[in-house]
Amino acid sequence: MAEKSISAVLESYKKANTARFHMPSHKGKSIGSFLDPILPYDVTEVDMTDDLFRPKENGGVIASFRKASKIFGTANTVYSAAGATLCLQAALCAALRKTDHRIVVCDRRAHMSVVNALALLGAEPRWFFPGETPDLTDAAAVLITSPDYYGRCADVEALAKLCNESGIPLITDNSHGSHLAFVSEGKMHPYKLGSTIVIDSVHKTLPAMTGAALLHASEEFTTEELLSAMSLFASTSPSYVILSSIDAGLDYIENHGKEEFARLESRVAGLKTVLSDNGYEIPSFAISDPLRLTLRCANAEELYDHLCKNGVVPEFYDSEHVVFIPSIMNDDGDFDRLKNLCLNFAPKPAGEVSNSIGTLIPKQAVSLREAVISPRRRIPAESCDGCIAASPIVPYPPGIPLVMPGEFIDSTLRDKILSHKITHVEVMQKS
Repeated sequence: MAEKSISAVLESYKKANTARFHMPSHKGKSIGSFLDPILPYDVTEVDMTDDLFRPKENGGVIASFRKASKIFGTANTVYSAAGATLCLQAALCAALRKTDHRIVVCDRRAHMSVVNALALLGAEPRWFFPGETPDLTDAAAVLITSPDYYGRCADVEALAKLCNESGIPLITDNSHGSHLAFVSEGKMHPYKLGSTIVIDSVHKTLPAMTGAALLHASEEFTTEELLSAMSLFASTSPSYVILSSIDAGLDYIENHGKEEFARLESRVAGLKTVLSDNGYEIPSFAISDPLRLTLRCANAEELYDHLCKNGVVPEFYDSEHVVFIPSIMNDDGDFDRLKNLCLNFAPKPAGEVSNSIGTLIPKQAVSLREAVISPRRRIPAESCDGCIAASPIVPYPPGIPLVMPGEFIDSTLRDKILSHKITHVEVMQKS
């Protein structure tokens, strides 16, 4: 008999028509809302529904983990209902628990959740920029982001080899690349490229609900270790609806993924060709991911507004890029609308590519943790010269930090902050 997944367990529980004297208080019954069809499946941890962090050996949770592990080709995979943020926290915690070292070598483009997790865990980052060879001395782990928002992929294979030679786990935040397991025979997925731990924020590029994520690991990290680390940060009441949406999405991919991803890759490639022939620049750095669409032009904000006003909503824009996240759920009609609207707009050529963030790492004045939990004040950015950042100073878009907590802000950094139209910053309270 096939194992019951989380989704199958929830369906069985709904059909059992029990009198629910347990949480949540809606009891799976109608409240006269658009949510009514979902409520019967919104359950808590009881014997019949299993427990995410203490799963039964033959229960639905473990069955779902095994299914995901088989599909992605991993040694171990666990589910998150609290997004990639929880997975990143758990990954760092699990890695730190295996060593006395407290330095994590981090890609400077790391997500905010990485900064917060390091502060909570009392670890210190050693920053490096993509393309640099990081210093792994006394490091507990290396953490990189690949691909990023724009579709830019790191050389995961080379970093994995370097980490393996040093006996250090490589953690890859693959939040924007879950789909890479299903294109190019899966060879582009960071796990296949040698990463020890990989975070997949599946709701971003696969058909699952917001908050659905996967934490993959090699055999050196057991399911029990991953769940133990995850439970340190997670709610004790995870959403079973979000968890079951991972099952549903993976079932859809098992049944239709091969043809759907081939069709999507063809659609994206065709659209890139048409737009490139009509004045749009496809940045060379953004072609690593075959399913991400990034357009570059000098009037990016106008293009974004034009699209939104006419019923096509991109993911985001910055001063010279508009970023789109296509998925297998976008049909021909969606792509035709996007193409036609872009062809009815006149893109202005952008200038030379500049590194607006730069590769400067400011002086660390106090530890990350000390800065994050310190008393603070919010001041005008123009007055921050000579202060120590208490929170990351991040221009958005593109969401890449200029200054991390604990770093000293000099006049050069202040001017850079102001150039990104940041008006206020949080700094440590002076004694």
